[in-house]
Amino acid sequence: MNLEKLTPLSEMKLRPEFRDTLDLKLYPTNELKIIATYAEKDMIECGMPGHHLHKKGCFVETPDHLITNIGHMCAATHLGDDWVAIERRYRERQRDLVTFESVDAFLTHAVEHRNRVDDLWHGERGGWWLTRCQSQLRRLPSGVFDKLRSMMRSGDGTITQYIPFYDLNEDEQELARLNMNRGGAGGLHRKLGQVVALEGAKQVRLLEVKGNLVDTVRRYSSVESSHLMKNAERRACARFVGSLGQEYGRAERFLRDGQRFFTKENFAEIAKLADSWSGKVDVMKVWASIEAMPLKPSG
Repeated sequence: MNLEKLTPLSEMKLRPEFRDTLDLKLYPTNELKIIATYAEKDMIECGMPGHHLHKKGCFVETPDHLITNIGHMCAATHLGDDWVAIERRYRERQRDLVTFESVDAFLTHAVEHRNRVDDLWHGERGGWWLTRCQSQLRRLPSGVFDKLRSMMRSGDGTITQYIPFYDLNEDEQELARLNMNRGGAGGLHRKLGQVVALEGAKQVRLLEVKGNLVDTVRRYSSVESSHLMKNAERRACARFVGSLGQEYGRAERFLRDGQRFFTKENFAEIAKLADSWSGKVDVMKVWASIEAMPLKPSG
């Protein structure tokens, strides 16, 4: 993150406390404070005696509130290691300022953020509903559940069935012969269906969304001002706010996947994983239980 606040020299010279010449070595270095930086197109004179020419430097304020400009090279030459400390204090102040601003901007829209995460979690077919849908997956026949879990690990939702060579049609037998020439088996795997949005079946992702987004937004948005936070909490909040757009994107993408996964059409595909007719019926019974659940919490 760039913390530099560039200010033109012409603008700073309008301030009555600005001095074209000011010997900063006459002041205790721990009381000198950088208030802004500059980067000019043309060479300008340094405010330190000697007035060396340069383009980039800092505006420094003294304890008696006078201001002058000093180039980076001049500062390092005249103030040495003390200048490093002065720059570090400036960057810390700038970083704190950015932190306060980002947290306060978040708190200004706290109600909107709370409404957004509440809608993600408690809205129709939102996180609350998906949590209960996912708990129903354990009711699937064990063989179906194991196959589905294997699909989730591989990310491939294709459902196939192995067909022996003698049961293949002519085109498939020709393809099977080519496979046998390459060392393959005599039959082929025929595609029976496709389970979609496997990512939406992973409960751990939903729990991450709730823990990292919903609860965190609620916790931080309950604070009235960033000034009421401890430094560590404020910095943690600023980091969270910086990634908030990405977190919203993850949550919304996961909810979309979950809503695509938990449909009657998809469960009809999942039923094809069953080894028996009764197993297929049991899969659709699980869907019937899901379909009977409320789409969002009451009240």
